[in-house]
Amino acid sequence: MAKLKRSEVRHFLADLTDKLSGDNGSEWLDGLKKFLNKENPRGTAEVVFAHQWETWKTITIGELKSVKTCIKNLEKVGVEVSRWAGNFLGNVEFSREKRKLELIRLSVAELGFPKGAKLKDIYARAKEQGLDLCSAETGPALRLAYQDQPVGEWILIAMEPVLDSDGGLAIFRVDRDTGDLWLHARCGNPDDVWGPGDQFLFLRRK
Repeated sequence: MAKLKRSEVRHFLADLTDKLSGDNGSEWLDGLKKFLNKENPRGTAEVVFAHQWETWKTITIGELKSVKTCIKNLEKVGVEVSRWAGNFLGNVEFSREKRKLELIRLSVAELGFPKGAKLKDIYARAKEQGLDLCSAETGPALRLAYQDQPVGEWILIAMEPVLDSDGGLAIFRVDRDTGDLWLHARCGNPDDVWGPGDQFLFLRRK
């Protein structure tokens, strides 16, 4: 095993000191003690990470109920639905009951991948840090709730990929292109690589 550089050790110790002296210091200390005793500290770490991220937006799901209602509501506010996104809307399950979701917005780099990462590794890292994947209906629900999105911005919905009519895997992308609001799609292949600046939305774990 390669020996750590002094700079790496100093950086680690400084980061650990910040965490131990922070608001969740007792949780970090408990996790560290478990680790040193060769116990699994994961449960404690998940609690800490879950509270570390700020809620970006809170939305409600369960209002669309069906593909027909979804499309009708999107058209009512002038949302454009790309052919690809419309291609797999029919395979999306819509909730019957209303509930609020706390969405966490993170870049690939913020999840610890400064050079980018595969989709499956991005999802795995987020789950390790106390976050969950969104349901597929989060895509159209967010599109309806986020009508003041800045021009040129696009965000990916971290969700289990849905099969499109061609048998491919896809995830939703919410963006605003030259003033138009769009519900787009992107490839949801687990081995696809995403750049460090790409933004994903995750669900805060309860």
